[in-house]
Formats: sequence, C-alpha cells, structure tokens
Amino acid sequence: MKNIIILLYCCVLIISCKSIEFHKQPPFEISEATYSYWTGGQPGVSGITILIPYNTNKTIQFDSIYFQSNTGFIENYSYDGKDYLIGRIDTSKPATPTINENSDKQPDQRFPFQLLQNEAVISYSYQNKSFYFKISNLKETDKIVFEL
Repeated sequence: MKNIIILLYCCVLIISCKSIEFHKQPPFEISEATYSYWTGGQPGVSGITILIPYNTNKTIQFDSIYFQSNTGFIENYSYDGKDYLIGRIDTSKPATPTINENSDKQPDQRFPFQLLQNEAVISYSYQNKSFYFKISNLKETDKIVFEL
C-alpha cells in the first residue's frame, strides 16, 4: 500500500513538473518584431511596447506576452490593411503586469520562461486550446520620451 502511494505521488510530481512546450507551427505568420522602451508623462512612469506584424486567416485569441522578465497583455490592431499584435508592459514597478482595461482577467505574475534579452513569448488560444509561441530576434527601436 505504501509503495502505491509513493508511486502515485511520483506520477503527480512528474506531471506537474512538465515544462511548457512551444508551438512549432502556429496558425499565423510573424514578420520582423520590434520593441521600444518609453518613459514620461509623469516621473517614474515607464514601459515597453512590442510591435509584432502578423498574418493569419484563422480565428485566434491572443492573450499575454512575456518579455524581459515582464508580463503584459497583447492586443490585435489593424492599420493600413496590415495586422499587428501590440504588447504593452508597464515597467514603472518591477514585475507588475499591464492590466488590459477591456479585460477582467489579470496576467499571471510568475515568469515561467528563460528568455534571451531579444526573445518574447506570446500565449494564445486556438480551437479551444492554449498555446505558447516564442519569437526570437526582436529588434530594439528608438526610445520614446513623453514630455510632461
């Protein structure tokens, strides 16, 4: 009996420790992604904006973005016939996620990935399943400074 309990405990432990797997063939294509730091408006206010051009003909619900040990929400945006994902991360307070005003959900504040400085992960739902996709080689653009 004791061996069965130990075996069940080990199985639960192994299942719960399974690492997050990245979706290798997402139902969308991404062009060159960029990011920029911004400051201003009020003293101590800062953040990161990530711009990801993408193409798809599928219905996808994008959820969160993970970048440089920060978590934020990601939104769809169309401009001039092109589709973009825009990630907005508030870095005013360390490890504080950006809250999307249009959502009652809050992003997970734990950072589950080990990423390079120019890598990001987006989470999304497709056909009622959740997925993660890693984006590499994000290019930094000029910092934006907003005046008071």
